[in-house]
Amino acid sequence: MDDYHITKELGDGSFGTVTQAQHKQTGKVGRDLMLALVHRIEQIKTFTNVAIKKMKKEFSSWEKVCELREFKALRSLPPHPNVIALLEAFYIQQTRELYFVFEYMEINLYQFIKDRKGKLLKERTVQSIIFQILKGLHHIHSHGIFHRDMKPENILISTKKKTICNCTNRSDSICNSKQCQNAPWIEHIKTIQDINKSEDSDNYIVKVGDFGLARDIKSKPPYTEYVSTRWYRAPEVLLRSNTYSSPIDLWAVGTIMAELFSLKPLFPGQSEIDQLFKISEILGSPCIRPELSDGAGGGEWKDGVKLAKSLGFAFSQTTPKPLSKLFPQSTSSRFLEFISHLLRYDPRQRLTALDALKHPYFVESNFIFVPQHEPEDIKTIGMEKKRKNGNFLPFKKNGGNLIPGDNKSNNIYSWSKAKDTQIYDANESYTSVNPTTVNCGSPISIDLRRFQLPDD
Repeated sequence: MDDYHITKELGDGSFGTVTQAQHKQTGKVGRDLMLALVHRIEQIKTFTNVAIKKMKKEFSSWEKVCELREFKALRSLPPHPNVIALLEAFYIQQTRELYFVFEYMEINLYQFIKDRKGKLLKERTVQSIIFQILKGLHHIHSHGIFHRDMKPENILISTKKKTICNCTNRSDSICNSKQCQNAPWIEHIKTIQDINKSEDSDNYIVKVGDFGLARDIKSKPPYTEYVSTRWYRAPEVLLRSNTYSSPIDLWAVGTIMAELFSLKPLFPGQSEIDQLFKISEILGSPCIRPELSDGAGGGEWKDGVKLAKSLGFAFSQTTPKPLSKLFPQSTSSRFLEFISHLLRYDPRQRLTALDALKHPYFVESNFIFVPQHEPEDIKTIGMEKKRKNGNFLPFKKNGGNLIPGDNKSNNIYSWSKAKDTQIYDANESYTSVNPTTVNCGSPISIDLRRFQLPDD
């Protein structure tokens, strides 16, 4: 491969195979994307390790690639520290193969939990992980997308080595001073053991990944009945509702949070019916109001009872279990209150991602949510807040067209986040481009040898 050196295979899933690779020219991939994530552009470190995902499905044309939900979702999302970054996408017309190049993260949350080997996490560490997941989800939801497949395997985690800041002489991951010459960036620790050895709650980097099942919130139902892994599936999905939306992601966050505290799944159902029984054993029947002081119970859900009846299923008349019995004694009452508002039967009663971020459970522990739009001292071109037809509109600078070109060679197409995203000073003026001129990507000439994986 000309630009990437494959180092090892990471996994093989139903949609594609993933390999770890190193970029041979530091800064070629991801530099502009990184500029959009920090307030300072001097001496910035960039991605050298990447994860390359080869899709198993074949695509007959570049236009078909552009229709892929995962590609559409990741292209339309502005960069965010808690959402996995798609750096490049390559389509080879002769072989109909599609490759995605992502930033590399060492492990997923499932591996992280498994490697704990029963050693419980500190509550503040759980708070930090969930807070970052919620920030990523809020970013996704606020841009009109819901994930539909939130589970530990799709939450990516690393740690960052701390660097001594020149101007404060303190250990900071990213200094806030514009004059700092150190300009440290995140350096990932490479092993699961190293990540689990870290007990510093501020040392974890958490990102939402895998947008293969993502949908536009405004898209018209019916939606696919089967989404997400069963244990993290919301009741409305289990009952075959085809009008669900973003609240299913918040239910999943509640189950993930419970698993982080206990290191075991909260609702480990063996089938969809068993999953509903597992849920009702803990949350009680959706026909019964919760009466316990710690917020136990999933609340009333008349629509759910009707859905169940239409499937020939009836909830047993069970009372909810006290949530305090499910978690370590050291667990705070604020946590019990918080998680009870995520695990509500009725999706309309669940917290939104934004509500969750502003909940006293986080605020009282000094986890303060600050909306991350455009950084103060840079502009991100190619990603306007207004959306049209599911995409962000590009800009042109002082009349100069910044829209990607439409040239290709050897029937190989490429899209690059760095090319789709330009960085300029905030003081410059911008005018929006007519959306009819926007195309899917930036086809360029690429050597086919880039995509040949090493022999076994």
